[in-house]
Amino acid sequence: MAGLQTSRSLNTAQAARLQGAEAKLKALRQAVAGAASNAALNQQLQQLQGPVLGPADIAQPLPLLKAQVAAVLDQAALQISREREASQPRTPLLLLPELLRNALVSLAMALGFAALAQRSGSDLSLLQELRSHGQRLQLRRSTRRPTTSDEDYLRQLSEDGAQE
Repeated sequence: MAGLQTSRSLNTAQAARLQGAEAKLKALRQAVAGAASNAALNQQLQQLQGPVLGPADIAQPLPLLKAQVAAVLDQAALQISREREASQPRTPLLLLPELLRNALVSLAMALGFAALAQRSGSDLSLLQELRSHGQRLQLRRSTRRPTTSDEDYLRQLSEDGAQE
């Protein structure tokens, strides 16, 4: 359960981060489209913490500068879409193989520990002690409870004894 909860919280945090990046990208695109001069574009990009323009970039004609910045923003959009695809929410069904693997590994480790561990003063491993203890309990249970055939036999004997 904890793994599923962690996965959900990570997916939520990742989705929020991607949503923020998409909103920032949209604002940057609007700034590029609405810029009337190189200086205005540079100022808008700095305010939005967008790509940094160097002196050589600012010296270019505005349409060329807008095209270059748009290309950089397209690359950022592509990166965001890749991250979104990679972080698709994992349903519990998709987590099932991982959960089963973890359960089996835990069981194997517990059995390995039990097979190798020994209590002080005992010649048997912990696993062997547990096995023999389980067998003794099973033997006690089978001798304590009469089965239905035993109950029928005892009832028949009591009825035969009452008839004589």
